[in-house]
This record gives sequence, C-alpha cells and structure tokens, in this order.
Amino acid sequence: EGDYALTFLWGEFNVISRSYGGPDKLKDRYKSPQESKVKFTAKKGTPLDLGKIELTTK
Repeated sequence: EGDYALTFLWGEFNVISRSYGGPDKLKDRYKSPQESKVKFTAKKGTPLDLGKIELTTK
C-alpha cells in the first residue's frame, strides 16, 4: 500500500560472483526514482496491473 516509482538497471551477470555489475546498458536512464516515468499507487486489496513497460537504450 502506498506510492511507488520503478527503477531499472541492466548490467552484465557475473557467473562466478552471481551478481550484476559493470556499466548500465540502459545508460542510467531509469535508475533515479525521482525521474522515473513509471509511478503508481498501490491500494490494499486491489489488484494492480502495470501493463507493458517499454525501455530503450537510445
């Protein structure tokens, strides 16, 4: 319940450390919650469908 902003990061997966790292392939376009274009309000007991979220590297 509350207001949310989605953020995204696309890094390389390191099999040995089992973690993501390196430069963001999305060029840091979606990493700031303040600048997020994907914001929504969740309400208790109400299903939420965010639909299709399209990201671009350009």
